[in-house]
Amino acid sequence: MNNILTIAGFDPSSGAGITKDLDVFFSLGMHGVSVPTCIVNQNPMGVTDVYPIPPEQFSQMLNTVNDGIRLDGIKIGVMLDEFYVDVLSDFISSVKDIPVVLDPIISAKNDTQLLTVNGLRVLIDSVFPKTTVITPNTEEAAIITKDRINNIDDMQKAARAMLDMGINAVVIKGGHLDGEPIDILYDGRELTKWYKKRVKREIHGTGCTFSSALLAFLVKGQNLKNAFDSAEKYMLYSIEKSYTIADNGYYYMSSAVLPTEFKQEIYLNS
Repeated sequence: MNNILTIAGFDPSSGAGITKDLDVFFSLGMHGVSVPTCIVNQNPMGVTDVYPIPPEQFSQMLNTVNDGIRLDGIKIGVMLDEFYVDVLSDFISSVKDIPVVLDPIISAKNDTQLLTVNGLRVLIDSVFPKTTVITPNTEEAAIITKDRINNIDDMQKAARAMLDMGINAVVIKGGHLDGEPIDILYDGRELTKWYKKRVKREIHGTGCTFSSALLAFLVKGQNLKNAFDSAEKYMLYSIEKSYTIADNGYYYMSSAVLPTEFKQEIYLNS
């Protein structure tokens, strides 16, 4: 059994953060372990507050996980500020030769800030080069590169700019742009595009689901391009089965029972 660690925020409604990450890992036959950076107080209507985990306890939890559990992959989400990022950077350096996927979450859908300016600066300088791949959406990529992203050409330019920052590979998710969404993967050698149809509903936890699935497929042994392809297909099933848990507000991603043919394809590509 593979063990995957998620380091992110805790969503009590189980739509995003470590609860959603664990859901994805379990659905793909892996054991998930988690260390929260904060509690993001939210429900299907959005985020109302953020409560940081005390720094000392955050460090202790990471040390405990690293001391007693063999880790096969690490997924990173909400990091809050430079303290958590500094601890994370040291932690990643102590865990060798496993895939690390970073979803650089800067704010929630309602613009609640989830990473400070200094936190982002330290993340770029000290953590980006230690990751296998990062998975920003276009808004996050625009902040990281300090440039506008309005179309696919801008996405490709941003991807190349981020690799110049020392990143090994990047997926930029294009769902925030007008028109039909396009996601791109760039590893410095090849640019891969994934076209999809826009779903006319507001869905919570899409970024967490994608980055967690991408990591799980890397842990299964797929190369980055195949893992990107598998994660995009996993998203199609999860979005198709998305559901509501309240009379209004966001839909929630479903880590649905995957079709047999998809499971077979996963293992063929692993």
